[in-house]
Amino acid sequence: MKIKNIFGFHAWIFASVWLLLFMVGKSKLFRDPGSFFHTVIGEHILDTGHLIYWDSFSFTRFGEPWIARQWLGECIMAATQRLAGLDGLLIATVSLIALIYAYLALRIERSGMNLALGSFILALSLAASSHHFHVRPHISTMFFITIVYSRLCDVESGRKSISTLLWLIPVFVIWSNIHDGALGGLGTVFIAAIGWTLAGLMKDTTPFNNNQSLLFLLSIVLLCFAAPLFNPYGFKLPEMWLSIMGSRAISQLIQEHASVLTLLYYGETSSYNTIALLLCFGLFYTALLAGVDRKDQRVIWYIPLIWF
Repeated sequence: MKIKNIFGFHAWIFASVWLLLFMVGKSKLFRDPGSFFHTVIGEHILDTGHLIYWDSFSFTRFGEPWIARQWLGECIMAATQRLAGLDGLLIATVSLIALIYAYLALRIERSGMNLALGSFILALSLAASSHHFHVRPHISTMFFITIVYSRLCDVESGRKSISTLLWLIPVFVIWSNIHDGALGGLGTVFIAAIGWTLAGLMKDTTPFNNNQSLLFLLSIVLLCFAAPLFNPYGFKLPEMWLSIMGSRAISQLIQEHASVLTLLYYGETSSYNTIALLLCFGLFYTALLAGVDRKDQRVIWYIPLIWF
């Protein structure tokens, strides 16, 4: 049984994704200049022993108030670079992505899904998200959103008790100090809480079917939203998140903040592939969801469609 677990479906997915990304990652994963900028910021923090509160990197904004929002992720990148150089950063990034897909493969394996179908879903997901594969702290967002969404699924299905949602609080504390994508995780938790509340009001089956459990859910949501305040910058960190989300310039200048339509407008023809993959994935997911009886569907399954 131990040998079977070691060499199961998830192990083959880990090895396949790792080797694929390692072969193409030596050039592709470092194509974003942010890979080096984030490392330099981390080096500065480690060298000085102080966080950054003003801009010392640019010419036009030199001396202006500025914070290193992703300071923890940048310090981790700098420490990795010191220990193993750029090769170490590549291996760490590839390993984290492969670990994500291995975990998803393990859940597919345990669910009893046909492994050929599971492999197709993982391959489609890998292709659709590959344009975000860079050596940058935002890779951690892919890891944390996987953990958060999996926990929400397990709670609704009854595999985990509602008390295990308490683990989301330290997750959001760590996540918020590594990458701004924690805001998307908070949105996911909020959507799930709203869905469960509405389902309870409509007398559908949910893990929160009484006032006590709903009060616990509300407390968890509030604590999760308070978690980002546990950072060395205080309120400045979430304020920067909201500022970035409301900036039109950033969505035009930075690839991962731009819509595929914006990229097409600026001549990024590869966005056609991205659009095609996203549409295929969205339609495929919708077809799977439509194939499940209404009484067997779960609130949490609709969150990907909302984000889509």
